[in-house]
Amino acid sequence: MENRHVDFKSTPILDIQYVNRLYREYGVSLSYLFEEFNVNPRTYYYKTRLFLETSSLSKKKHSNSKTRGFCYTVNGDKVPDEFVIAELIKIKEHLNMYVSRHYLKTLGSTKLCAYFKKNYGIIINHKKMRRLKHEIGLVGKYTNHSPHPRRGPQKHVATAPNQFWEMDIKYFKTKDGYVQVFSIIDTFDRQIVGSYIGPSCKSKDIVKTIFEALRYRGISGKGLIIRSDNGTQFTSLLTENFMRNVGIIHEFGYPHNPDCQAFIESFHSSVQREFVPLNTFTNISDFTMKYKVYLDFYLNIRPHGSLNYLTPNEFHVLYKKNKIEIKEIKEKLIIFE
Repeated sequence: MENRHVDFKSTPILDIQYVNRLYREYGVSLSYLFEEFNVNPRTYYYKTRLFLETSSLSKKKHSNSKTRGFCYTVNGDKVPDEFVIAELIKIKEHLNMYVSRHYLKTLGSTKLCAYFKKNYGIIINHKKMRRLKHEIGLVGKYTNHSPHPRRGPQKHVATAPNQFWEMDIKYFKTKDGYVQVFSIIDTFDRQIVGSYIGPSCKSKDIVKTIFEALRYRGISGKGLIIRSDNGTQFTSLLTENFMRNVGIIHEFGYPHNPDCQAFIESFHSSVQREFVPLNTFTNISDFTMKYKVYLDFYLNIRPHGSLNYLTPNEFHVLYKKNKIEIKEIKEKLIIFE
């Protein structure tokens, strides 16, 4: 094998200083500067670390840097940061849990950027949004999630609505006891097409909710794939006979592996992260009222990263009107109009 030797002294330090100044003070692309001044990238990084670390040309810390103080709108107008901060404070201090906007405070920086662009026409970088959120204390705690050891069954690529649904049951605690919520999600547009709330969820409730979801979408169910876990409500004779008679293909995931129902588990994760911490539930009626408000937020206000930061309802309507073409790349839906 050829033994390559890198000469870190091949480029004068003055050239490195000039390139560093153009990059630090004027924001010129390093890749362009390397090519223009014939500077080896390894040489640049070696010498800046060795000789320029304590010089005035080194990168300033964020706490000492001056921010621009404004954002641009889609029309090119300037909007001061004070306006954005004022709107963020309104979001933070919103206390009416029966209004969908109440859950805006749970959104991350990227989704809030999409929300501001859509509703105010303001273009904000996600890093700046995170900094402004930090300034007013609107940043929640991040929880690390360990990966599951086993992979689920082969994934289906949904190219249109009503091809592949997932369903699951989640428990919630109220002061009056537990509430069970059964949800069905369309993996194409992320719409919740069926939902049931009750003190218990039996096979008859599963069948009734699926039937209502088929009627809501205006389809017969023939050829539709629905995936669930191995719960007794899903494996019961009543549920299986209904699926078979309607023509639904019922798939089951691996036991104890939420990856098999990734879409519905992701929705339940959003509910647990965004809905539950902001509420206390007295009884099933109180829970139902507040849960319907959150569903409205999820379907009509909350931007979805996999839908190009559209809401599920917006994406569904656009597909029906324009027949949006999608491609699945790294498990994300990229929209081509």
